[in-house]
Amino acid sequence: MSQDFQARLALSREQLDRDAIARHNPELLGDLLASEQTRILLIRKGKAAIADAALMFFAAADIAPTTTTVYLGRDLDDQVPYVAAFVDSDDALAGAAQTLTDEQWEDLRVIGTALSDRDSGLFTQALALYHWHATHSHSPKTGAPSVPSVAGWVRKSTADGSEQFP
Repeated sequence: MSQDFQARLALSREQLDRDAIARHNPELLGDLLASEQTRILLIRKGKAAIADAALMFFAAADIAPTTTTVYLGRDLDDQVPYVAAFVDSDDALAGAAQTLTDEQWEDLRVIGTALSDRDSGLFTQALALYHWHATHSHSPKTGAPSVPSVAGWVRKSTADGSEQFP
């Protein structure tokens, strides 16, 4: 595939190591949310917080402790870790995130081509996982509720532990 063609595929760009091996650490999300280095991308009703054609990032103090979070990976250059937080209710927002206005929440289809490679990749990946979690709350095998596991990349049935993958 030519580089010119790839450059036109705005939502296929990224600058992230998805760090699949680290996801298996059951303490990973807790450790990342406790770290000041971690940047948290908020996804609310399928939209991300945007300022000046760039994603806005937040700290763990800006989201409710019960918020579903997913480890997205580390930046290829500076190794900064990124986590997505799914905050469909304003009750899930705290601190700086509470000051966001409706106009600051942007749709990927509207803003995607204006984002940097890193931001385009983060938003695309986070949005895909957001929709997967929203539509796969129960095990297809048992019908029982399922819960996020493996840093948000697996859902496990509460009945038999069977796993679903995005």
